[in-house]
Formats: sequence, structure tokens, C-alpha cells
Amino acid sequence: MQENIGIKWGFEVQKYRVIPGRSLSRKTPHQRIPGARFSKEGDLWVPNSRLITGDNLIMDAAQQELIKIWRFISGSVRQIQKLAVGSGFVDPTRTDTTLETELAVKNIESWVDAALPPDSVNLSETKAVVVWLSLEANGVISEIRLKFDDDSLVTHALFKKLTISNATQANPVVITTTANHGLGTGDEVHIDNVVGMTEINNRNFQITLVDPDEFSLDGEDGTGHTAYSSVGNAWLIVVKGTDEVVETRYVITVQS
Repeated sequence: MQENIGIKWGFEVQKYRVIPGRSLSRKTPHQRIPGARFSKEGDLWVPNSRLITGDNLIMDAAQQELIKIWRFISGSVRQIQKLAVGSGFVDPTRTDTTLETELAVKNIESWVDAALPPDSVNLSETKAVVVWLSLEANGVISEIRLKFDDDSLVTHALFKKLTISNATQANPVVITTTANHGLGTGDEVHIDNVVGMTEINNRNFQITLVDPDEFSLDGEDGTGHTAYSSVGNAWLIVVKGTDEVVETRYVITVQS
């Protein structure tokens, strides 16, 4: 029965630094970098950020019911065909029709392990894969969505949002969050709505892990900043440059 089917779904995002590689031997030490791989063009892709998974996303729970429904509509006239990324910071809802700020949209290059859902009734897991190349989707990526072939919205997710409870006047600035942040060294965040230490607002930072509820802002000397007063948000983001590629995957797992 449909009600006994468990659906686990979400997006995965991985950023890579691109090293032009036609002159590189595939036997060089570069190949031994964890997670590094050669593209079909011969370029070397070196992981340049941690993998962002479904645990670090904000999604409307009602969207999970939509996925469950699609799972049981074989041969739908609508096909999930595109994936879009954006730079907005508005929490997603089931009624969304677009991203807040869409950077780019691209056809899905491959569905791994299954036909395009929901055509496969026996689907157990599928991954929609899109790679954003050097000249695509550059800037801050903070939200992601699937689109049907008619460009209407399928589902929408925003990267993790953290609430700030303190920011130190130190070098570097250390941010405290109200709950365990789940971030790691090398992750990137966007800071906004801080009262007091406004010098860090509306800026992007790479961070260093301090402890489960603290991280420092790399290169940010806060000794001359205004003292922190209250509130503030830290959004998990991916900042993509022209020497980087970003691989996005939409993952659906069905657990009976």
C-alpha cells in the first residue's frame, strides 16, 4: 500500500576546483587526492568544498507527499526534466512556483540507476545529475529545484539556515549558533541580519570549525568591529567561480 512506502529524498551538491589536465598523466599524484577525478575532457576535478546532502537542506515536509504521489503515477504526461539553482534565502513552501533568485537552469544530463521517474514502478533509488561548468551558475548558490518539462516547479530546497547567538570582536571573528551547526572546515556561509556587528552582514565567508556550536570566519579581523548585540543568520552556501564546477544530484530512495 502507498502509505507503507517510505520516501527519502533530497539534493547533493559538490564543488570541484578545475585543473586543466590534458597534459597531466592519469598516473600523477593528483589522482590520489580523495574524491578527485578526471573529466571526459581530461581536466582534473579536485573537491573544493564538502558534500552538501539532504541533512543540510530546508525543505517543506508537504513536498515529500508529492514525491510519494509521483512515485505511483506511471506514465505521467509531465516529466522531470530540468534542474535550476539560485541565490535566494526565502524558506521553500509547497506552493512555490519559482526560486527567489534563479541563477541558471539546465536539462538533467542523466538519471542514474532508473528511468526518468515516475515511469519506473519498481524504482528503488534514482539520481538526477547536472554538472554546472566553468561559465554556468557562477556566484552564490543557496537554493535548488527540479522543474517539469513545461518549466513548472516540481520541488524546491534551500541550504541550511543557522541562527547566530554571538559574534566575537576577535581575530578571526568566532560565530556561536543556537544549536549544533553541523558545518566543517572549508564550508561557506552567508551572514545577514546581525544586530550590532553589522560589518559582517550580507557577506560570504569560508569557515573553520571550532566546536559543534562555534566556527570562525576565515580572514575576518573583528577587533575593530562594533560589538555584537543580537540575532543574525548564517546560511550554508556554495560560492562558484569560473575555475570551478559544481555537480548537483537529486536523490530519491524508496523504502518499502
